[in-house]
Parts: sequence; C-alpha cells; structure tokens
Amino acid sequence: MPAPRRTLTGAAALGTLTALVTLTAGTASAARAPAGTAGHASRTAGRPAASGIVYAAQTQTLSANGTSRVSVTCPGGALPVGGGTAIQDPRTEQVLQAGFYASAPGHMAGYQADVRVHGLRRGSQVKAAVQVACIPAPATVTYAARSQTLSANGTRLPSATCPAGELPVGGGTAIQDPRTEQVLQAGFRSGAPGSVVGYQASVRVHGLRRGNKVKAAVQVACAPAPHPPVYGPLA
Repeated sequence: MPAPRRTLTGAAALGTLTALVTLTAGTASAARAPAGTAGHASRTAGRPAASGIVYAAQTQTLSANGTSRVSVTCPGGALPVGGGTAIQDPRTEQVLQAGFYASAPGHMAGYQADVRVHGLRRGSQVKAAVQVACIPAPATVTYAARSQTLSANGTRLPSATCPAGELPVGGGTAIQDPRTEQVLQAGFRSGAPGSVVGYQASVRVHGLRRGNKVKAAVQVACAPAPHPPVYGPLA
C-alpha cells in the first residue's frame, strides 16, 4: 500500500523564509533535510569546482497522489546560493514552489520544492529532483525575503531586492494557498538597464472569494558585488 503523502500548509511554506540575515559559511550549521514522504531517495554531491561551488542533488520517488516536499542539504556547513527543480512527468506532477530552507532561525541549509502529484494510476511511480549550489567557507551570503498580500484575482509580480553593494546569485518562491495561487515564472530582476538587483516571481491568483486574502513571498540570495560587475545579455 503506498505511503500517504503529506499536505503542506501555506504557513509552513512561508515559515521557511528568513526576513534579512547575513550568514558566514564557516558559522552556518549543516542540517538534516526536512521530513518528506516515504519513498526511494538518493543524494549526490559534486566535487568542488574551480570556482569553489559545490553542487548537490536529491531525487525522490513518489508513488501516490498528494503534495510532497523534496529537499537537498548543502554539505559540510556550506551555504546555499541557488537551486533548481526537475519533474519526470508534467502530466501528473507540478512544482508548486521552490526556495531556500532554514535548519534553524538564521541558518539556511539547502533548497527544497513542494511537488504535487495528481492523476497517478495505482501502482505507478514518478520522480522529482531538487538541486542546490553551495558556497563553502569562507563566504558571506545575504538572504532577503519579501512577502506580499494579494486580495484580488489577477497576476502580481512580488520581488525581493538585494542590499546596496550586493548582487543576486539565486532565489526562491513561496505561496500560501496552491488552490488559488500559481507561480507562473520566477527569475532575476533588472533595475536600470544592464543591471540586476534582485529576484522576482509572477504569481497568478484565481478563484479567490471576495474579501479573502492570500500571501506570496520571494527570496533572494545575495553576494558582495565585484567592482565593476560583469553581465551577459539580459532578457
């Protein structure tokens, strides 16, 4: 009999965001990934590249309908600066939100995604994967998050901006209610032409009853800016 899937509340998802903290990789504590759903999971960690960035990934097998959380933790106390997600079958899987998670207040540990499975036939399985890019010690990363209250149907663009003198290197999103909210896309946000200042998401609200409100949040990870920063072509 397939293991039951855990439904994640909006409060739990939004609770993973940290308002504005500066962490040094040497003092960050490594953490166990949040409890997810039962299934086969494997974790692979890449060797440090010439840039000093370590990449890790976690793949989880899902065998029942419902919402699951897939997480990957940075090794050895390193700090997460970016992440990604992958699903096996978009007909039955949907990434609801993805972003950095904290092992304790003020201690970012890795990257996680909430994946919803629907319409899966009995006995079938699908896979979901989460990636993370981590900077080992010594390094300083600033995490900023901005939460926005949405009170009407339509599409909004919540964003989080890096402090002065820092540049965005990664980001994430969180929504309160996947029944009425959908993250259409997310990525870096430009300020003036030729500059990047933060992270932004496009969130669609639909089916919201009159007088109701929902929240959406965006995270950004920032690093000290080189002088001057170098940009490739910006969309």
